[in-house]
Amino acid sequence: MQPRRIFLLLLLATELWFSALALSANSPEQCCFEYFPVKIPKNFIVSYEVTKEDCAKPKAIIFYTKKDLPRCVDPDQKWVQGMSFIAAVLILNLDTADAFIAFANLLNKPCQMAFFRVDHSLV
Repeated sequence: MQPRRIFLLLLLATELWFSALALSANSPEQCCFEYFPVKIPKNFIVSYEVTKEDCAKPKAIIFYTKKDLPRCVDPDQKWVQGMSFIAAVLILNLDTADAFIAFANLLNKPCQMAFFRVDHSLV
């Protein structure tokens, strides 16, 4: 009777371990639960990512600032959409790393950013 109990306990422990692995594999790395209420200046943004579908706010944008603070923003806001369009064009035409570098360079160059905003007074 003793070996049978040990076998059942090992079987149960193995099942719990595999269940925990499966749950952690499907969980998103970072999710947004509320949006940051203030527009973030473009020169403060270092990188960004989009939240996964299984988050509370799917497809929200997480901007990382120079102080490495994640800020969740609403993707439906116009100032966010403008930056998403530029990033999407870059990602479609470049490798991911090159697209990120190009996007970061655009954010840090006022003249280039004015070109994409069609602000001819700055160009």
